[in-house]
Amino acid sequence: PHGGLWLYGLDLPSRLTSESFIAPDWQVLAHMPVREEISYDLSSWLEWTDGGELAPAVRQRALALPPNSNPRLRAFGAALTGTDDTDSVLQQALAALARGGYGVRDRFTPPTGEHALDTFWFETREGNAEFFAASFVVLMRATGIPARLVTGYRGGKLMALTDYVLVKRSHAHAWVEIPYAGRGFVVFD
Repeated sequence: PHGGLWLYGLDLPSRLTSESFIAPDWQVLAHMPVREEISYDLSSWLEWTDGGELAPAVRQRALALPPNSNPRLRAFGAALTGTDDTDSVLQQALAALARGGYGVRDRFTPPTGEHALDTFWFETREGNAEFFAASFVVLMRATGIPARLVTGYRGGKLMALTDYVLVKRSHAHAWVEIPYAGRGFVVFD
């Protein structure tokens, strides 16, 4: 029970549980807050594209940055915008990650404050998937490339002699999605 409306599913739901709906951003939501442990069946498409162009409101939301936060990531993003080619900007940003000496840690002391992502990217260089994904979203948005942070689950354990996958809290993950014309949002992990 989390007190929110969201329900957990893998990628794009193809069949919903009763008392739920899909929001415009593809989130599965319950009609009432989840206040007790529940069990439900949900089927999903694991590979799909929406193929459309971003609606203006979605594009605006995918470019939004909190005012005055993480100025070093913003400046780095501004420095990457020498071209309108999304692939070129992405290659430069990913190359910076590759040569940056970063470490993935599930247990670490996270930086705090409104510039926590600057501290992660430029100083501590260690964190969990949420810090990597959130920093990359800020960096992409600072270049003018729409991006969104997605959280969910990666992996699971196939239960013997069934078609069920057991997904635990330890499978929680975060990644980035960036829209491409004609392909919809593409995963960057």
